Amino acid sequence: MNSSRRSFLYSLLSLSLAPPEVLSRALPRQSKDDELSFTPAQKELLACFCEQIYPKDDYAGAREVGVPDFIERALREAHPDWLAIYRMGLNATDAASRSRYGLGFCQVSFEQQMTLLVQMEKGTLPQEGWGRLDAREFFQMVRDHTMQGAYSHPKYGGNRDKAAWDMIGYYDFWTE
Repeated sequence: MNSSRRSFLYSLLSLSLAPPEVLSRALPRQSKDDELSFTPAQKELLACFCEQIYPKDDYAGAREVGVPDFIERALREAHPDWLAIYRMGLNATDAASRSRYGLGFCQVSFEQQMTLLVQMEKGTLPQEGWGRLDAREFFQMVRDHTMQGAYSHPKYGGNRDKAAWDMIGYYDFWTE
């Protein structure tokens, strides 16, 4: 019973990860044989994307706190069909970077990555290569998942070593 209760609670938690309807409509049909994880290249692209949203400064960035692991785990365990949205969006992000700069998203400068993501966020990035997937909605979903991963309980794969909690003084709040 304890295991199923934990699974149920995790599924409820992941409801906040739900992609907007416009992204769900873009989902291709999947077979039962689809992989339930990202390829190494997709995971690296996700890490570069998340690092733009939660960058390393005096504190750990998205990679170091385990945000890509959190997102992959949440999708795999609660909503494997949403992995397709991520794959499509990451591939389109990389293609947009190659179209604009001649290099993949992870190979361009931090500033060039930021320029692309700001255009995604504002809805001004050309939709060429995105198919039915909306770039702005995809950005918002990754941003939300990045923040959830950064500040989640570490047992879910993000906030490694409670680094984000330490940054905001989470424990100081409870001890004052």
